[in-house]
Amino acid sequence: MAGRNGIIGALTILILLIAGWYFFAHRGPVLSYTLIEPGTRQHKEETDFLFIQVNYPDATPLGERTGWRAETRAQKAIEDLLEEHIDSFKSLAEEGLTDEEQARLLENKRKYSLNIMYKPYSSGSFVSYEFDIYTDIGGAHPNTFFASLVLALAARSPSFRALFPP
Repeated sequence: MAGRNGIIGALTILILLIAGWYFFAHRGPVLSYTLIEPGTRQHKEETDFLFIQVNYPDATPLGERTGWRAETRAQKAIEDLLEEHIDSFKSLAEEGLTDEEQARLLENKRKYSLNIMYKPYSSGSFVSYEFDIYTDIGGAHPNTFFASLVLALAARSPSFRALFPP
């Protein structure tokens, strides 16, 4: 009887370990999204005072070149970068949304806006994404800036010389 309980306990632990690995290795995307066109995901949020629209790649060339693990890490890096910008925008918007500002936005039929679009670039060894970020949080004018993410298509990290040839 004791031997049987030991086997059941070991099998239970093994099943829990496999389930935990599967959960972390196959977790879903950070951002909720819809596919708006082949290759592009779109995350949208809208409230009475905020409008957020973020477009980003559905897949990178890493999946084809190096496998699903690298693709999963690349997609997580992209989504983490975008989530950081979304959270920052929401934090700034929350600070500025006083009762007076909410009334002004309603009167003018406006919302604070965040719009992120991407452009892919690639070379033989790298793929990079430029994320063009437009924010309007009620100031004198909207702001635009960009963030970039460079991914090496090789299994090893790129050298400085490979990134910046003489």
